[in-house]
Amino acid sequence: MESFLKSVVRKPVTVAMITIAAVTFGVLSLKRLPVELLPDINYPTLTVQTELRDASPQEVEQLVTDAIEEVVGVTQGLLRYSSTSRAGVSEVVLEFSWDTDMQRASLDVREKLDLVNLPEDARSPL
Repeated sequence: MESFLKSVVRKPVTVAMITIAAVTFGVLSLKRLPVELLPDINYPTLTVQTELRDASPQEVEQLVTDAIEEVVGVTQGLLRYSSTSRAGVSEVVLEFSWDTDMQRASLDVREKLDLVNLPEDARSPL
């Protein structure tokens, strides 16, 4: 430690140049670093909404929500899903892992939704 301090005292110009270079690179890096208060983040989620007019929440859950959950619950990259059944409306929210290709996942979910057997008076899932 003592030899380090002696070399610093003997070569003040070198130490000053290293310090100036470090501060300069730090200031330049700080100016080029993008900082946003609200960055644009797209969460990897899909929502499947289906309408079944004049149906109670229990009927919507039994006839629509359970059928959709059963079919899309095995989609590749799916972490978890949650559903809400209200009077006349079913919503199933699918949450995928961050590395999932959402275009492919969306296509896969659409293909699986084509296989679902829904009541005749239900609108096709959106």
